[in-house]
Amino acid sequence: MSMMSTLMTVMRKELRDLSRDRRTLLLTLLFGPLLYPVLLLGMGIDYGIFLIEHRGDASAWLAVCVGAASTWLSFGLLGLSQTPALRAFGLTLLFGIGLVWLISPLFRPPPHDLPPA
Repeated sequence: MSMMSTLMTVMRKELRDLSRDRRTLLLTLLFGPLLYPVLLLGMGIDYGIFLIEHRGDASAWLAVCVGAASTWLSFGLLGLSQTPALRAFGLTLLFGIGLVWLISPLFRPPPHDLPPA
C-alpha cells in the first residue's frame, strides 16, 4: 500500500509542477499528441524495415536492440530534466520506445509470405 501512496504523491507533484507554468502546460498538451506518435511510428517502421531487409540474420535483432537501447537511454535521460515539458517528453517516449521495441518483431510477415532475398 505504501508503494501506491508513493506513486500517487509523485504523480501529484508532477502535475503540480507541470501546471505551474501555463506556457509549459500548453506546449505539453499541444505537442504531445502531435509529436510523440510520429516519433514512435517512425522508429517502429525503421525497426520493422531493418528486420525484414535482414531476415534470417541473427545480428539484425541485436542491431535493433542496440539502436532501441541507445534511443531509450537518450530519451529516458530527458525524463530526469527539471523542466516539466522535457521531463514529460522524455518519460512518455521512454515508455513508448520500450513498447515499440517489444512489438516490432510481431509485425514481420511470416517467412513463406516474403519474396526471396
